[in-house]
Amino acid sequence: MTILYWLLAFLLHQNLVNVISLRVIRTSYPLSGTLISMVARSKSGELLLETPSTIDIMMKDVATGILNLQRSNSTGTRIGFVDIPLPVTGGTELDDWPGGIQQKFSVLSALLKDGGTFKALNFSTSVVNKSNFMSEAEDGIGIWEDKGIVLTTFVTPEQVDEIVDRSEKMNNQELFVLINNQFFLDPLSRDISKNLLKNGENAYTLEQLNMRGYDGVLPVRGVLFRCYPDKFQVGRRLDEGGYVLIRQFEYKPSREELEMVFKEDSTVRDKNLSFQQRLQKMIPQF
Repeated sequence: MTILYWLLAFLLHQNLVNVISLRVIRTSYPLSGTLISMVARSKSGELLLETPSTIDIMMKDVATGILNLQRSNSTGTRIGFVDIPLPVTGGTELDDWPGGIQQKFSVLSALLKDGGTFKALNFSTSVVNKSNFMSEAEDGIGIWEDKGIVLTTFVTPEQVDEIVDRSEKMNNQELFVLINNQFFLDPLSRDISKNLLKNGENAYTLEQLNMRGYDGVLPVRGVLFRCYPDKFQVGRRLDEGGYVLIRQFEYKPSREELEMVFKEDSTVRDKNLSFQQRLQKMIPQF
């Protein structure tokens, strides 16, 4: 555990790990509630999409999205979602997470502490250092509560009833936040779980996307990004680096909608690729 915390702290403060690489300017500012003009452009003149360049910036932006949502009275919900990628720490050639959910919890809790999220939310030291869980500790479902905000990690459908009950008792200055929830819904899932996801609001989303081009074969890399209250922004990875903005949504788009967005973009962007260029995209070493 000591080695893990040391390694994460080193990565955070030395800025050696890029969550998603980029070459753009900021588009969201703490508690501004507005999206300023994006002036960074690609070589072809297209708008570039900004995402956090380092883990510590991402974790501070997470706090920004949470605070913006907490102070907003327009959503009518007291449930907030945060979905972020975790840096693989201690993985093997066969498994990125050999320690399972406990290993992921160790990484995520360290990011919340060392990445500045708790500090930006003004959580007290006593709350941050307290180890509380909504179930057994080995399940990794941590919970911290301070300043009208409840933060949880890796909650599952088993905690839905408690989450709904607590959130219904909250006033409009309080917020229950689910970070990297483990809700994998299917047709047999309870309505209460479906309604929780439907009625909650995304405070922060940073999702890497592996999509297919217009022919269903060409690999296309992208990203879905949102820091509340900005729109959901979809970007496509450029060969020269960075992401070009290809679509914005007022709501979180479904997988099917994202597939259509990338297919439409690829139909225009990739239609004149030579056979060799296609091979280079499919086999980077070619």
